[in-house]
Parts: sequence; structure tokens; C-alpha cells
Amino acid sequence: MKKFNYEKYYPTLALWVMIILGVFLFYSLSMFLNAVLGASIMFILSRPLMVWLTEKKKWNNVVATLLSMTLSFLMFVVLIGGIFYLVYGRVSQLLNDTTEMYAIFDKIHLYVNEKLGFEILSDDAVAGMKGLLADMASGVLDQSFTVATDLAMMYFILYFMLASRKRMEATLQFYLPYREEKLRLFTCELKAQTYSNAIVTPLLAIIQGLTASVGYWLLGVNEPIFWGLMTGVFSFVPIIGCMTIWVPLAMFTLANGQTWNGVGILIYSLLVTTNIDNVFRLILQKKFANSHPLITLMGFLMGIKFFGVSGIIIGPVLMSFFLIMVKNFRKEFMSAAGSLEDAPDELQKKCQKENEMGKLVE
Repeated sequence: MKKFNYEKYYPTLALWVMIILGVFLFYSLSMFLNAVLGASIMFILSRPLMVWLTEKKKWNNVVATLLSMTLSFLMFVVLIGGIFYLVYGRVSQLLNDTTEMYAIFDKIHLYVNEKLGFEILSDDAVAGMKGLLADMASGVLDQSFTVATDLAMMYFILYFMLASRKRMEATLQFYLPYREEKLRLFTCELKAQTYSNAIVTPLLAIIQGLTASVGYWLLGVNEPIFWGLMTGVFSFVPIIGCMTIWVPLAMFTLANGQTWNGVGILIYSLLVTTNIDNVFRLILQKKFANSHPLITLMGFLMGIKFFGVSGIIIGPVLMSFFLIMVKNFRKEFMSAAGSLEDAPDELQKKCQKENEMGKLVE
């Protein structure tokens, strides 16, 4: 009987054991995936402050960690969460009594059909859209408890990430399959994409929502702050964005016989609300990464499906993380021409300068 060659098959066996164990661990901890990803994003955003407090100001590590967590909570959770809470309250009323919501939908539907002279949607299609709208809204509202639980777990994980920052970074550097030069590029791009998706996008939504609220108030829209906030919230949706709100709102105003107000909403939204997003996006993304709209769209859809409301931020960030890892893996192992000198875009040129400065500091 031929003896089993253990040494020959050991690497394959070890690899399969790691894969099986990794899949099992991922499945077992999948309920905490939202919290882990959220904590990772908050760690990247909070890291510069931690470095400044602990290394330049020589603060105690625990005190610096608690301050960083408090500031991140106030800036991101309280501010953005407060805006969503205001929207949540009004949407809850609409869902508890769907008569108002359906009346608005029917009025827009009849007005558009009358002006076009033919029916663009059948009654069955309208009924289906109403049901889909109610189901989507109910699904978002039902996640309020889940979001609160995830936030508590996220900050629990974030504390240990920040408190043991150096040890965690050294461990990641050891396990990531990149040379030091490529690792610097990887971390620089990771930081830029995180800032772009987790700071720029929500900031643009707030600016757009405030701008829309002013316009709606001047044009006599009922509840201008609510509809402005809804405009800001829907600006997270790639491509169509805030048009999801201001187009139906203008149609409803026209259907009510307020012709000049309805036309005013269309003109203001096209010339001001939409261009506010374009102008500020151009200014802000000179400093941060500029994600392709298709990547943002795919990340948004994936995030909503798997992570719920928090997926609005987590989805695009996770998609960007994946593409960065694929690009760096290709440069590290599959292409001899993948050096920093060949990097074509502004982000990589910026990362190259940061790498050179990092070497000088060392």
C-alpha cells in the first residue's frame, strides 16, 4: 500500500482548512457585519485625530479614544441621525394613514395623463407602485431598532480599534499581501475613498436638502423643511437623486392649479438645487476621491439589499474597498508595469507624494 505523502499535500490541506474555518467564522459572525464595517469606516475617519492627540499632544490613549468616539458620535450619528429622525416621524404618519399618500399619487397620475392625452400607466400598474412604495417605506422604518443595536455594537468595536490602534495596524500590515510601497498606496486610496463616500456624500445631501427647503418655502410648498430633507435624503440615490422628490412635488403643485408655483419649483430645482450638488461635489472631490457613478450605484443597491438603511454609506464604501484591493493585487502580482510611476490619476499622484513624505519622516 502506497504511503500517503503528507508533505506534498500539506499546503493544499492547510489551505482548505483555512477556507472552511474562515467561511464558518464569517457565517457565525455575519450578524455583526454591519457593526464591524461601520466601526472600520469610523476608525479611518477618526484615525487622524487619534494620531494628533496621542503622538503630537501626548494625550493618554484611553482619553484620546473616548474624545474621538464622542466627536464622531456628535458629528455623524447625532447630526445625520437627527435628520433621518425628522423624516422618519413624518413618513410614519403617511404610512399609518396611507390615504394622504395615495391621494397625492393619484392626483399626479391623473394630471400627467390629462396633459399627455393618454394613459402612461394602467390602474394595475399604479396599484402595484403604491404597494411597492408602502412596502419599501415599511421596510426602512422597521429597521429602526436594528440600526440602534448596530450602532451600540459598532461603538463597542470602535473603542477597541482606536485603543489598540498601533497593534491592529501592525497586524493588518503583517497579513496584507503587499510590499511596503504598495501598502502605502493602498491605505492612501482607502482613506480617500472612505472620506469621499462617508463625508462628502452626506455633506452634499445636507447642503442640497437645505437649499431645496429654502426654495420650497419661497414657492409656497406646505411643509418645506420636510420636503427639503426628503430631497436631501434621496440625493443619496445615484443618477436620478433628488429628482425623485422635486419632480413629483412640482407635478402635484401643478395638479393643484398652482401653475406658477409648480413651474417655479421645476426651474429652481433644475437651476439651483441640482447645480448646488454639482458645484460643491466639484469643490469637495478635489480633495478626495471621485468615485465613478456606476460604482456608487452598484454599491448603493447592494448596500440597501444587505445592510438596510446603513447600506447607503456602507455599500459604496465596501464596493470601493473591493476595487482598490483588486487593483493593488493586480499591480503587486500580475503586472510588471504596476509601479507608482505609471499611476495615471490624480489620487495616485497624491498618494505618491504622501509616500515620499512618509519616507522622509521615517
